[in-house]
Amino acid sequence: MSHSRHQAAQRPCEALERRSLFSAISGTVYVDRNGNSLHDGGDSGYSPFNGPNASLFIDLDSNGTLDAGEPTATADFDGNYTFGGLSAGTYVVRDQTPPGFINIAPPTGAASVHLPTSASTISGIDFGIFPIVFPGQGVGFNDAFSVMIDPSDSTRTLIKANNASYGIPSKLLPSLAFGGQSGNDALTIDDRNGPCIPVGGITFDGGINSDTVSYFGLPTDDALTLGSAALATANRSVGLASVDSLNLDSGSGNDTFTINGAPSTLGQLNLYGGDGLDSFAINHASSNTAVLADSGNDNDVIFIGTGSSTLSAASLRCNGGAGSDGIILKANAGCPDTVLDGGTGDDDTCTYYADGSSNAITVNTTSVRQSGFNGFGFTNADHIVVNGTSIADTIDVTTAATGPTVAVLGDAGDDVLNVMGTPTAAANPLFNLGPGNDQLNLAGGALIVPWDANIEGSNLAVKLNGGSLRFTSTQHIASLSIASGASASLERTASNVNTVLVTGGLTLSGTARLDLADNDMIVDYSGATPLATIQGSINAARAGGAWSGSGITSAAARDHPNHNTTLGAMEATDFQSVYGAAATFDGEPIDTTAVVVKYTYYGDTDFNGKVNFDDYVRTDNGFNHHRTGWLNGDFDGNGPVNFDDYVLLDLAFNTQSAPLRR
Repeated sequence: MSHSRHQAAQRPCEALERRSLFSAISGTVYVDRNGNSLHDGGDSGYSPFNGPNASLFIDLDSNGTLDAGEPTATADFDGNYTFGGLSAGTYVVRDQTPPGFINIAPPTGAASVHLPTSASTISGIDFGIFPIVFPGQGVGFNDAFSVMIDPSDSTRTLIKANNASYGIPSKLLPSLAFGGQSGNDALTIDDRNGPCIPVGGITFDGGINSDTVSYFGLPTDDALTLGSAALATANRSVGLASVDSLNLDSGSGNDTFTINGAPSTLGQLNLYGGDGLDSFAINHASSNTAVLADSGNDNDVIFIGTGSSTLSAASLRCNGGAGSDGIILKANAGCPDTVLDGGTGDDDTCTYYADGSSNAITVNTTSVRQSGFNGFGFTNADHIVVNGTSIADTIDVTTAATGPTVAVLGDAGDDVLNVMGTPTAAANPLFNLGPGNDQLNLAGGALIVPWDANIEGSNLAVKLNGGSLRFTSTQHIASLSIASGASASLERTASNVNTVLVTGGLTLSGTARLDLADNDMIVDYSGATPLATIQGSINAARAGGAWSGSGITSAAARDHPNHNTTLGAMEATDFQSVYGAAATFDGEPIDTTAVVVKYTYYGDTDFNGKVNFDDYVRTDNGFNHHRTGWLNGDFDGNGPVNFDDYVLLDLAFNTQSAPLRR
């Protein structure tokens, strides 16, 4: 400061030393509750609940700082103040803004006052301040706070603190802080009339006891992200401490919830999606937090445990509400009490991703469970999807006629699917076990497989320990094993004209039945040929033409009105001797170590689907040279070619209709 300026600044002080003066400046520090920069009705003098009264000073050197020797004044409990003993001159009076307040009128907190004479008194130099920190009423009180945009003026923010109401132009509000103490305190942040969170954010510290924060989102799309200490909405933030319950309601719009953490004190987290296509990603919470996610109306998606960290929560409830919803849970969710409710809409899907361990996954009509806390219970679900991992997964599935459909998706690895089917046949579970040496075990009930189980290269071994299995499309499987009392069938549908069972091995025990109906089979064996075993199984089922026995049977042959069809079996080499080494059977490639089985007419020695002169020639040749086998005329499979075979040949020739497919 220059020497001359310093002297000028000291003149009022020098005058105070030389004589008694009677000039004064007075006014009130008031709380501008409506934020209109006027000291009017509804405003009150500043009365501090805690801490010192308001203080002011005369800024003699106009540097904005209280310096030594500058006059000060302390307001009374009603906010009134007076600077007395001043000489004539111009003074800058500054309000030392109380903690937790901002200056509104004047916005700089400074007023220039001119005293024309040494006996002047200037009153009404008021300072309007506005609270931005609300500490609550004190110990034992239940405080209630709220923030929202004025529904009649979108440029103003309304604040309620218990019974006191405040309003302020939103652009003047830098931040807000609310604090409870030992009561059950609550803060409501309502963005439904527009964004009400200041640029500097809102903080809430509930103190002890049960404290609640509720947020209501914009009528447009919201993006809400919760961390361990704050809630982020668009570009604004709400700091959270000592919060026991948090309600996030996004309302209408296509909203996004991302839960990456939660305050350590949080006992209940409620997420409400409302209308719109909403998306939830619940990645992490605290171990004492009960989480409720309600996606509301429309087609919504809830992802659980999809982040890199492990979700830990006391309980988890997800409700799809109306619409076709998807709820997806990764095994690292680690929540001991998880229930997924598809809601009232149709076509709701609950999906589980396995945890990568060797622990079995169990699916029944009410839950999906794996090791530890991994898995969930479910209600109102239309579809359950279980995703395996690249290791060997074991999945145990029990379905019911009225339960949801179950889909099991394997990955690389040798997976095992154990099924207790529904009482009536259904394609439930659907499955695709992926590449690997996989196994399907049916323990009981009924199961339909409407697609090729070899999808994506699964080398699938099928084992029926009980119940019944229906293949309704061509199958390529590693092996088929049917225990005594169990059954399998191969059925042709309108969309599957050529249906064939291709397997690397076939085992039937006791009273097991394999019904090929009017379809064919290839047994692509290794080692010794199973032709004799296959033929013996056909003979047992044929039961002299009644088709009433166990074994490899044909309901189509049994029910044919002319009783002129059967199952014929021959080595692939015999078939190739007629059609060439490159011949295919039902469009399937065959090698020299395969047995082919065909539903056809008695006497169709070459499997061309009809009985003609060539078949008589081969039968005569077989009879004359004492040969055996289907190609040579042994149509009843008893070994030699004899009179009975000629009877069957003539029957078929005389009663055959259209050629059977080749």
